[in-house]
Amino acid sequence: MSEQPTRRRWFQFSLAAMFVLMLVVAIFISYHVNWIRQRHEFYRAYLQTTQFSPNPTLVAAAPGMLGLFGEEGIYIMDLGDRALAEQMQAKRLFPEAIIIGLD
Repeated sequence: MSEQPTRRRWFQFSLAAMFVLMLVVAIFISYHVNWIRQRHEFYRAYLQTTQFSPNPTLVAAAPGMLGLFGEEGIYIMDLGDRALAEQMQAKRLFPEAIIIGLD
């Protein structure tokens, strides 16, 4: 009458399921890393061509999940009379920022 305790079954998954999960995670990470790269390129070019100096005391939260990757938000950008395409690109890359000059 001795009952053996039931063995705990660990979560089981197939190798294909693991690869699909890894693919989804890799796509998620690459999307956000590419967004960060584009933000840095645009902001570097912006700082070289503007006389507007950013105020480090004004802080905005990074959009989406970019904060998980260590990205900081930009509070304000003064694009002045730049081309509309460049202003729209800034709004797409920096949705948290107040874009001055954007109509």
